Amino acid sequence: MTFGIMSWSLVAAVVLAVALGGDLRRFFSLRIHAWWLLVLALVVKVALLLLHAPVEFWAQPLIFGLVAAAAVANWRLSGIPAIALGLSLNAAVVLANGGVMPFEVSQHPAAQRAATAVSEAENSHSRLAWLDDRIPFAPTGQVFSLGDLVIMLGGAWLIVGLTEPRRLHFLQQA
Repeated sequence: MTFGIMSWSLVAAVVLAVALGGDLRRFFSLRIHAWWLLVLALVVKVALLLLHAPVEFWAQPLIFGLVAAAAVANWRLSGIPAIALGLSLNAAVVLANGGVMPFEVSQHPAAQRAATAVSEAENSHSRLAWLDDRIPFAPTGQVFSLGDLVIMLGGAWLIVGLTEPRRLHFLQQA
C-alpha cells in the first residue's frame, strides 16, 4: 500500500469519527502495546524505498511479521482483527510472488510506476493476481489491493471505535 492512500483513509476516518460525535481525546490517550514494532516496520519499508534497494525476498515478510506481531499485542482493540485479515491477504500475495507485491498498471494510467524492493509490475507469472495492487485511487493516481482496502476499513473502525461516537451509542446498548 502506498502512503498517499493510507493518509486519505486516516483523514476520512477522523472526519467520520468527529461527524459521529466521537471524542478525539480518547484516541490520543490510546496505549499501543509493542508500538516500536510498527516504527521498526515503517523504518524498514521507507529505507528500502528511499535506497532503491533491489528486490529481496526477506524484506516484505519481515515488515508483515513486525506489523502482525504488533497486531497480536493489540488484538483487543476494535478494528485490529480486520487489519490483521487485510495484512494476511497482502502477505499471501507477497509470499506467493517471491517477496514482492505485483501491481496492475492497466487499471489506471497514472498508476504506472517502477518496480521497487517491495513491488513489481504484474506479469504472466504473478500469482493471486486478483489480490494484488489493482484497485485505482484517482486522487493520487495509485493502485491498492483488496488487502489494503480491508486494512483501511479496519483502521477506520479502530479510529471511530476508540473515539466512542455519541451517535453510535444505540449500537452499544443493543
